[in-house]
Amino acid sequence: MGVYIKHRTATKIKMHGEEVLDIPSKFVYSSLIRNKNHPDNEILGIEQQLYKLLKQCFAIAKSGRPYDEDYVSIMSK
Repeated sequence: MGVYIKHRTATKIKMHGEEVLDIPSKFVYSSLIRNKNHPDNEILGIEQQLYKLLKQCFAIAKSGRPYDEDYVSIMSK
């Protein structure tokens, strides 16, 4: 996830560089926007997956059951 954040930050810096130019290239700027959207979507997907796993871990901890691979596989369905 750190790689995506670094990529997104670098793209934002490039976008800012295009914005401060007297005559920014619309094609380059739109390409940078598309380039920034990809890491945003990947980060969102990773965060959603982590949230699901955390909910699952809390549910297991709350149930008081010891870790059981079969119980975990039932919860993830």
